[in-house]
Amino acid sequence: MSKLFIALALFAAACVAQSHARPVAAPAVSVGPPGEGEVAEGGGGGQQCAAGESCSFDCSQGGCSFTCLEGSTCNIDCSGGGCQTACMPGATCNYDCSAGNCVAAVGQNATLNTDCSGGNCRVNGCGGATCNMDCSGGNCESARAS
Repeated sequence: MSKLFIALALFAAACVAQSHARPVAAPAVSVGPPGEGEVAEGGGGGQQCAAGESCSFDCSQGGCSFTCLEGSTCNIDCSGGGCQTACMPGATCNYDCSAGNCVAAVGQNATLNTDCSGGNCRVNGCGGATCNMDCSGGNCESARAS
């Protein structure tokens, strides 16, 4: 369970965001490739969608981090790959990772729809959430919360 909480905080990376809600900084976490653990880091960065808001984020350079707070709806386009997303309890996250190597952590009763056409994506916490992953690039993982 602690991995889920650690993964819900994201590592620093400033990205361009287009949002109806004002994005704010999110806490930091470093998540390795599929199969590796998560490690919390200090500092902040990344984009956050406020609770109950709808947000759209674009990360063409890759390596961005996003947090979608409780009850929010996030549309995330990570065309550069290597992005990380925390989809908090009750949030809906639509996550497109066309270059691959993306990671998502999903809270209870959240919905995560992931299109990982670049492959090598990982989703953590699907035990109490709805997780849909299209992994046409191959080598993707979906793990339940422990």
